[in-house]
Amino acid sequence: MADLDISPAALAALKARHLAFLHARLVSAEAEAEWQKTFGLVVADLLSIKIGDLASAGHLADAADALFTAEAVERTVRPLARHIVNVVLHELQSEKGTVGARVPAATKKRIDQLLERPGLFPDRLLRAISEEDAVEEVLRDTLHDALKEFSEKVNPFTADWGLPGLLKKLGPFGMGKSFDTMRADFEKRLDPEIRKFLQGMSRKSLRKMVELTIASADQPRFIAVRKRVAGWLLEQEIATLSRSADVEVVLLGQDIALDIAAAELSRGGSRDKRRAMIEAALVARKDRTVKEALDELGVSVILDFASLATATWPMVRAVLAAPAVRGWIDGLVSEFYDAEIAAASGEKA
Repeated sequence: MADLDISPAALAALKARHLAFLHARLVSAEAEAEWQKTFGLVVADLLSIKIGDLASAGHLADAADALFTAEAVERTVRPLARHIVNVVLHELQSEKGTVGARVPAATKKRIDQLLERPGLFPDRLLRAISEEDAVEEVLRDTLHDALKEFSEKVNPFTADWGLPGLLKKLGPFGMGKSFDTMRADFEKRLDPEIRKFLQGMSRKSLRKMVELTIASADQPRFIAVRKRVAGWLLEQEIATLSRSADVEVVLLGQDIALDIAAAELSRGGSRDKRRAMIEAALVARKDRTVKEALDELGVSVILDFASLATATWPMVRAVLAAPAVRGWIDGLVSEFYDAEIAAASGEKA
């Protein structure tokens, strides 16, 4: 430009006008229209670029290490997750219709297929639960009540068909008091004997029940039970289910999941494995275009470019108007003009 014999003062003025034009033009209505027009072309260009030219495996792994951290879980994901849970539960509490009304027919068929799958029952979990004392205690108390009720019905000292009924037929012979004493003594001895019997029997019965359950889990009648449970859930009103949900329990479960995620992200071994996976995936596909790699995965990019361009333009405009970006543009333009001004000044001298 110095060849045009423009004075340094004129170049400085041109520089100021150029910068003013760029700052206004990049956020103008014309720029928005151009963004709408070129957005789809930009995406198409990106899809045609080779992966090796678009991303560095090492740099991408570094970015993943910086992004997927325990600190990110604590300061970003956890606050958002807690807010989202509260919003979602609030919305669901006023939702109309049943759960099943929101599940497509094809998906219901898949649910049936899942419930029919063999080996779906958690046999190891059931066996572990059966070893817990609390579970055995529940079963023991249940069996005790059942045996006691049974004994009361077949006990010859209390049942209508036993001695009480016989004595009623024989009439009063002065045996009432001694009979009541005998019955009380029998019942006093019976309850400890039942408990003693159940002390060793309940664990054995619990294990046998679990083994029978596991052995029968894939039989048609057990599959029918699973389907009935799923069917019951699909028939429930969404609002009713959500209102019965304990928000604190949901949040606690969410926090537990995030705690585990944060701990996992902090493990050095996890980072090393993630880096290795990223690098292996990119190196193996570095000569393929983005579209070819997506096709290999069976992924089709189906986008409404007009809607996406409209939705993203405010963000793009905000970025272009940001002080840091304006400063970068100023630096690029100034670099050119300052060199021209220096050259022109040298020639004048």
